[in-house]
Amino acid sequence: MITRENPVNVTQVCEYIDKKIDRDASLKNFWLRGEVSGFRSRSSRGHLYFELKDADCHVSCVMYDWDFKRSPIEFKNGDSVVCQVSANFYAKSGSFQLKVHRLELEGQGRLFMEYLAIKKRLEVEGLFDAKRKKSLPLLPRRVAVITAASGSVIHDILNVLKRRFPRYNLLLFPSKVQGEQAVPELCTQLKRAMVRDDIDVIIIARGGGSMEDLWCFNNERLAHLIALSRIPVISAIGHETDTTIADLVSDQRAPTPSAAAELVYPLYEELIAQINLLSEQSLQACQKRIEYGEQSLDMYSRTHFLEDPRRIVSDRMMRMLDFQKRFSQLAQERLKSILKKEQDLKQNLLQIMASKVQDEGKKLQGLETEIQHLLAKKLMMGEARYKQVEERLEQQMNWNFERAKQRLGQVMDQLNDRNPENLLKRGYVYVSDPSGAALVSGKTLSIGQSVRLHMQDRDIDAKITDIHERSEGGKQHGDA
Repeated sequence: MITRENPVNVTQVCEYIDKKIDRDASLKNFWLRGEVSGFRSRSSRGHLYFELKDADCHVSCVMYDWDFKRSPIEFKNGDSVVCQVSANFYAKSGSFQLKVHRLELEGQGRLFMEYLAIKKRLEVEGLFDAKRKKSLPLLPRRVAVITAASGSVIHDILNVLKRRFPRYNLLLFPSKVQGEQAVPELCTQLKRAMVRDDIDVIIIARGGGSMEDLWCFNNERLAHLIALSRIPVISAIGHETDTTIADLVSDQRAPTPSAAAELVYPLYEELIAQINLLSEQSLQACQKRIEYGEQSLDMYSRTHFLEDPRRIVSDRMMRMLDFQKRFSQLAQERLKSILKKEQDLKQNLLQIMASKVQDEGKKLQGLETEIQHLLAKKLMMGEARYKQVEERLEQQMNWNFERAKQRLGQVMDQLNDRNPENLLKRGYVYVSDPSGAALVSGKTLSIGQSVRLHMQDRDIDAKITDIHERSEGGKQHGDA
């Protein structure tokens, strides 16, 4: 018996309470309802610390990382939740705490589990794959918006478009965005938008709400229809923290309907400035190209062979003919020299043979035969060498002539391409003032001003009677 004379210490009391709680089966894996309080963020190890409270009491809770991964529910302070918990008493600190094994938002637990099941099925089918996502066009011809006909969503979208791009072209496909009829209407309107050829982007939009309010956008039929669309689809459903199946399937997600409007059209002023800059850069590049062409044409026109292109061919032909003639003469002279030397050698041999005819009769006869064979062989070698040299010369002359013809053809083609008269032959007109100065922009013209039109075969003097500005396209807004 614990008395004043025989008290227990703190450790004994804490260990006693710990054993009592640990042995009580009713305090294991029981369900508890309460409101989240004191939750800040996950710890460095991934654990979550918070309190559950009601009108009269509060209790400390911990949800360890491994339990949270099995039930990854995002919650915040003030949320009403239902948890599966076990009581735990820490003897050393004398503190009581509940270990949370599973947590559900009250009223949304069933929906969230169904949401996770749908998400898993569609992910296996590949509907969330980034490779199948389509990119948005730079400047769509027309944008389809599927949302409620009245309400803040369509007005927010219109206000953003009026501010960013006054020439927008929008077509509204009205549909319910909440309740039992929302899914069939959303699918019907999406099909109507998908089959039109004049629509480049589709926006599916709705304002914020609870999970029940946004549940129609978690429908599998709607998700498959979005994935089948050949037109890029932007989802703008709820707030940035709300994520529906339609958001995951769409080609691009916008955090709000207003942000979706900013995605489809650029700022008009920035677009015009960029176009003007590109136009100016293109004009400068063309002018530099023309100047370079004029300089090149002037340089080529100063060369002597462009004054008379046949002159270079004639000069080359004369040089090749002269070379052929001189080579032929040299070959003939060389052959005559060889023949003369052979004749002289023959005469010398005959004289030797005559002086020794008596002593070397038989020997001289054999030597004469050998000499004749030698002379015949040398003559044949000389003729073959001459013929070979003549053939090589002819091949070289033909190759040089063909190369000169090809080069001349290339030069003539380049001259024709850079000849301004050829542009006039294709129907282009060069405009100048009466003095001949070029007019390159309509902004410098005025009604009644005299101009001169230069065509292929003649020049025409004319006066400006009217000036038309180029139009940019229009805007249309109405129901499908």
